[in-house]
Amino acid sequence: MDLLLHMKIFHSIYDLQSYLTEIRKSNPNKKIGFIPTMGALHTGHGELVKSSIKDDNFTVVSIFVNPTQFNNPTDFVLYPKTEDEDTRFLQSIGCDVLYLPILEEIYPDESFKTIEVDLGNLGEIYEGKFRPGHFMGVMAVVHRLFEIVKPDIAYFGQKDYQQWLVINKMVNQTGLDLTLKMVPTIREVDGLAKSSRNKRLNIQGRKNAPIIYEILKKAYLKLVKHPNELEDIKASMQYEFSVNKDFKLEYCDICSGFDLHPIHSLSTEKSCVLIVALNLGNVRLIDNVLINKDEWIANL
Repeated sequence: MDLLLHMKIFHSIYDLQSYLTEIRKSNPNKKIGFIPTMGALHTGHGELVKSSIKDDNFTVVSIFVNPTQFNNPTDFVLYPKTEDEDTRFLQSIGCDVLYLPILEEIYPDESFKTIEVDLGNLGEIYEGKFRPGHFMGVMAVVHRLFEIVKPDIAYFGQKDYQQWLVINKMVNQTGLDLTLKMVPTIREVDGLAKSSRNKRLNIQGRKNAPIIYEILKKAYLKLVKHPNELEDIKASMQYEFSVNKDFKLEYCDICSGFDLHPIHSLSTEKSCVLIVALNLGNVRLIDNVLINKDEWIANL
């Protein structure tokens, strides 16, 4: 019961900021950890919260289904809204503050819906290509939330790897004073990456979805053992996704872990990432596997 009483819930910027100011005064050595979400929380989000708690932060989670980042209006309408369940979940894992902002405070006028950041090619490829306008919406709302909460550390999941790179660019170019921390993807027992979208899969779709990670993992294991065969491994991975009748493939590639630029050899890279996006029925899923240099260097 004490845990349920511990978490504070705020809707207004003024109330939230007043409370966080008092927290900073009473705990000057404690950092504010922040996890921005769109709700429909699962254990993947829970891992972000637990990482913040483990780092001895005072932990704030926001839930705001941001309309400006949905290039497909149907996705916005269908996005699951589970505020009561989300609140109980955050209470149960020890979150300190839940921020549930209203639309009018996040976007008091149209100028708050855009932000000037030069993403270069990163905004045009992969997710940027298939979801035009998505990253502009993400950057605007995350920047706005950062300005409101003023966290010391913000936590994001690896599953949205391109988003992670985009937010890094946004923070660097806008001069925000905070640290970003990426937390590894959390998966179901069968390997499917945890995602709020998984709830929309039908029975057959849920049965087939773990194949995504199976293909990525197989390519990853080959690449670590045979780094000089990158092109062949990429072609084989792309073929496996494209011939699966249940998948409608959007993209599948092996890229630089630094900025997703195309690579043809691992010899000059510090990290690389295997990425995929596809539609399974009417549900769009993404996943990735990140490889660091020390995993392949011995075989070069």
